[in-house]
Amino acid sequence: MEEPPLADEELATLAAAGDRRAFDRLYERHRSGLHDFAARVVRDRRSAARAMRTAAAQARAGLRDGRARGSPRAWLYATLHGAALDALLEGGLPAAEDHALPFAAPGGEAEAVWRAAAALAPQDYALLDLHVRRGLEPDELAEGLGVPRGALALRLARLREVVAADAGGLDASTAAAILAALEPLPPPGARLRREWTIGRRPLLAVAGAALVAAVATGAVVGARDGGVDDPDGLRSVSHRVGLPGAHVVAVSWSPQPDGEGFSVLWTRDAGALPDETVDLPASATGARSPALAPGKWWFAVRAHGPGEGWSGGVRLGPFVVPDAPAVTFADRPPAASDSPVATFRFRASESGAELECALDGVAFRACEPPLRYRRLEEGRHRLAVRATGTSGVAGEPAVHEWVVDTRAPKTRLTHGPSGPTRVRAARFRFTASERSVRFACKLDESRWRPCSSPQRLSHLTEAPHRFAVKARDRAGNTDRTPALARWIVDRTAPGTLIRGGSGSTGRTARFTLAATESGVVFRCSLDGAAFSGCSSSLVLSGLRSGRHTLRVVARDGAGNADATPAERRWLVDGDPPGTLLTEHPPTVTGSRRAAFAFAATEANVRFECSLDGRAFASCSSPIVYIGMTPGDHRLAVRARDRAGNVDRTPVTWRWRVR
Repeated sequence: MEEPPLADEELATLAAAGDRRAFDRLYERHRSGLHDFAARVVRDRRSAARAMRTAAAQARAGLRDGRARGSPRAWLYATLHGAALDALLEGGLPAAEDHALPFAAPGGEAEAVWRAAAALAPQDYALLDLHVRRGLEPDELAEGLGVPRGALALRLARLREVVAADAGGLDASTAAAILAALEPLPPPGARLRREWTIGRRPLLAVAGAALVAAVATGAVVGARDGGVDDPDGLRSVSHRVGLPGAHVVAVSWSPQPDGEGFSVLWTRDAGALPDETVDLPASATGARSPALAPGKWWFAVRAHGPGEGWSGGVRLGPFVVPDAPAVTFADRPPAASDSPVATFRFRASESGAELECALDGVAFRACEPPLRYRRLEEGRHRLAVRATGTSGVAGEPAVHEWVVDTRAPKTRLTHGPSGPTRVRAARFRFTASERSVRFACKLDESRWRPCSSPQRLSHLTEAPHRFAVKARDRAGNTDRTPALARWIVDRTAPGTLIRGGSGSTGRTARFTLAATESGVVFRCSLDGAAFSGCSSSLVLSGLRSGRHTLRVVARDGAGNADATPAERRWLVDGDPPGTLLTEHPPTVTGSRRAAFAFAATEANVRFECSLDGRAFASCSSPIVYIGMTPGDHRLAVRARDRAGNVDRTPVTWRWRVR
């Protein structure tokens, strides 16, 4: 019994988790409608195909990073809406003759409705198409596009009326029904569905673990849409399998005449297979590994055949990369020596390893035991000896430090706090240029006291602090320049301030960020997105129309973050309002008095009126004109919102005074 197909929401959930095939199935389910929508918006099939590819990548990314809004279907169309309009911006608006593309049967009401719809501005047609032809309700459409629902609903109603009027005075509902019933443009050749087969049973390629299990048990694995065999003659040209060798492995295989590329994988997992990504061209007959860490490694390769088929995969291994050899000293000078001569004997953990030595930080060079240095200078010395064995990688050097010393020791802090911190405890490690020394420590203005490394301090006050340590050697020489550490204990979080940017604005907003402490960093979140780093002079550009919320958190150098982020809300209004005439005189009247009332599709707008062709001037509703002369008259009214957007299609009324 066949399992019921997954719903859009289930496929979207799988795609959000990284399942590429689930997204492909979701996209294929709606591909015909998506293609018809893109073609009708851009009026060019190649541009429509490019817009669909761009939108598919954006929609997949939106599902993965959580930006998708509304239903999966609404998200696909909303993403393609933006990509199609971007394609028009790049390629220019369609020519008038492009309206005649075969998107409606010639003649009759269908052609008239299509021509009226095609004559709309592309962004207006796209909205109308999503609502009428794709069946997206205003609520769903507003959520997917991220626009106010009320303004969108009014705009859709106005567009339906415009199309109905331009199609020959049809009823708006009739015109919408005709537009919705237009035959969709068939998409180009559909993408073949890919299924893997084990025996006669299909196994969808999303089940990667099952595919690996099939290969591991020897089952025959092929691709229905273009099978290809695994490469023959896989072997190593640099190693013997199972024996220790160098950390770079070379493998080769026989030429693959039917292959179109290879996917390869170096792995510690004996059962792993490469993914379905072409890593090497079809002409490749071998590969080299990167520098491999010590341990056991396997090489796996799969061939890519015609169409989208992949071979089952073949492996070679294990390749053993041994650990780099270690060096130990058998003889060395004492830590404090009064002789300028030093003799060293040492050996490597791997027989036959090559030895290299470096004295006092010079470059490594070949050496053999016993190693003798004469006429060493007064002071501290350091010998490092390393070995290189079968793996070809040099091991960590063995180091011996000693002092030819007649001088006071030098003290060095190796670990301790620095800069601001929230922690009220501190831990210090220190050393000296000589062995067998004694240390004395002091905190802030306290007295010197004997101490040893590591030194721990607790219950520190919230203030700047200073820790000093000095060494005294067996001869009584005391370091006159103690080692110092300075840091600040700071447990108070800074306050965050947002300045500038308020009210209805354009698509760019500028803010100045400040805090109650200096030296802070800011993290910002726009419209609920994850917080990320931002500068104190914050510029947000390319903002979409609608309401926006900026939240800012200041974090000081100690890691204290403001627990109550500063918040600023504002409105970006980039859409012009629509104007509605709600009261007017009859078309023919004997009265010289004319009263008008009007409204807009947005709140808080200003109106401008033009009587009989005069320049537009500010006006308010209701307005009464008296003393009208006999003859024809015309009043035009347009709305202007707070952001300065003006209705580009003023509402007009014509009447005659007898």
